[in-house]
Amino acid sequence: MYMGKSEGSLSILGMNFNSYYTYACAAVLIATPLLTFANYGMAVGFHQGVKLHEKIWMVMIIFILAQLIAALLSAVILYQEVPSKGTLVGIAFAFAGLIISNLWK
Repeated sequence: MYMGKSEGSLSILGMNFNSYYTYACAAVLIATPLLTFANYGMAVGFHQGVKLHEKIWMVMIIFILAQLIAALLSAVILYQEVPSKGTLVGIAFAFAGLIISNLWK
């Protein structure tokens, strides 16, 4: 399903490629609309978050925490790799920062 260059099989979504360059071009063509949609979503999220919380720092903490959780889930789902203690502690600190910044006025 997913592959690294060292695995020898160049395929995306069941399509096989003979050249690494055509494989990379196909990956870019598939990823570009998804990343564009994600970037627009983040821009709207920042704008709405600032309107709601009236502080950019709250929005930044939420987005950083969301990225940490997404990276953790990606590693677990794609590579079946258990996160290290440091990763879990980092996510716990980010979550604690979110809670503290929401409650501390």
